[in-house]
Amino acid sequence: YWLTSSVVYESKPNTITDLEYEQKQVNEKYITAQILSQSLNRVYDLFKKNMASNAGDQKNESASMPFLNSLTDIMNRLELKVLEIKPDKKKKKGKYTRVPYDLEFECDFTKFGKFITELENNERLIIIDEFTMENGIERINSSRSKDKLQNQLIKMRIYTVTLNKNIG
Repeated sequence: YWLTSSVVYESKPNTITDLEYEQKQVNEKYITAQILSQSLNRVYDLFKKNMASNAGDQKNESASMPFLNSLTDIMNRLELKVLEIKPDKKKKKGKYTRVPYDLEFECDFTKFGKFITELENNERLIIIDEFTMENGIERINSSRSKDKLQNQLIKMRIYTVTLNKNIG
């Protein structure tokens, strides 16, 4: 019995240990592949929502009404004091169309941070080109009200980006 067990069964525990280690590595690779697949699906959806199939696509218009409605809804929900939203002429470069928007509004820093987060989470591709806040010492000297000191005058230039498919 001892001779049979030492010859036949001796290598089995090592084989099982090796297979357990290999199974653990394969499971980790599988989990990583699942995570990447979910991320790629989100990227695909983002591209799909920002792809124009022809030159007359609504996403390529200088002032896309669905985007403007979305932008004003965000600003109203965050209670930003909107002074101006002005779309500019679209700029086509290669396979991309960029539509600029000039924004001017008043809010505090917390609401401004929430606004930036909302722009990042928007289904449209948005580039924040620049923003300025007028927060100089002159502003503090001229304003006695706490509310006026908290709210900043913010001017922004943003772009929506549309990917053009099959447009020559």
